[in-house]
Amino acid sequence: MRALQCRTKLAQTGLSIVELMVAMALGLLIIGGILYTFISSRPVFTANDAVARIQEDGRIAMERLTREVRQAGYTGCANSTDVNPTIIADVNKDGVVDVTAPAGSGIQVFDNGTGWVNPTGVVRVAGTDVIQIRGIGSCQRKLTGNMTANNANIQIGSNPCGWAADQILVIADCASVDIFAATNVSTGSVTIAHANSKNTDEKLTKAYGSEALVFAYGEKHFFVGIHPTLNQPMLYEVTYNGAATAVSDVAGNVYDLQVLSVKTDTDANGAADAEVMSTGTTLGAVADWSQVVGLRVQFSVRSEADNTGPESKTYMFNGVSVTDKRLRRDFVTNIGIRNRLP
Repeated sequence: MRALQCRTKLAQTGLSIVELMVAMALGLLIIGGILYTFISSRPVFTANDAVARIQEDGRIAMERLTREVRQAGYTGCANSTDVNPTIIADVNKDGVVDVTAPAGSGIQVFDNGTGWVNPTGVVRVAGTDVIQIRGIGSCQRKLTGNMTANNANIQIGSNPCGWAADQILVIADCASVDIFAATNVSTGSVTIAHANSKNTDEKLTKAYGSEALVFAYGEKHFFVGIHPTLNQPMLYEVTYNGAATAVSDVAGNVYDLQVLSVKTDTDANGAADAEVMSTGTTLGAVADWSQVVGLRVQFSVRSEADNTGPESKTYMFNGVSVTDKRLRRDFVTNIGIRNRLP
């Protein structure tokens, strides 16, 4: 009986205090090592993630802006400066054409936004430039028959572009270019009317032949604004198709946009012969924007979180000096206007 009691007591014996303390110490050591590795690697992960986002936002902004600037002023011809468009569009019939400058000028920069009228409710970041681009949309239709007179309807057969009444359109054959408002777009065998009810005159420059093309007129404005709900700077694009204005964000965390210089072709030989440098306040020395053949553009991107960098740095944002730990990068690119270069 005594032997049985001894064996039962030994079988119920647990860990000693020493063994328990050693096990706890080893467990704490392992947990501490894991926490140290996690804490020390987190800033590196955060910084790498911020850099990747900056690169992505910068790439998107550069590709979008470059693609649009290259097409500035294009009206379907090899060189947009060969023909000066005739404009008759006056949708609201106030006696003033709706396109305020010839599409041949194609591009204009508003230094620090001076002279630019913001058609949106998005607040522009102070001190940033605005780039305006005029030209045509990507959708086009060829005439299916010759016009019988310069006031005759334009025949395009079908309407995959979805053009409608009151929309501003462009018709061009590279000898002439007219910008007009469609007063009616029929269904079936599609014809486009351009009566004087929405234009200053119902007559185009001439009766176009079947070699002519019809495009949608388009304007684009690129500016840096503050997102109304996120309170973060973004690159915005405003589009106007002659009938409606729409605004969309292109890339996040773009906090500055500057046109550093403009190259011009003053003797119309297809090569840049002058460069106007931005003094930080004006590009007013550009007398004729239709002579511009290229821009040097810089836009700045920052991380969304203000604690991703290793140390605090001071920079200008929205007209004031800001100090935080955001990572920042400047992107600089030269953009040539394709239809003005050889």
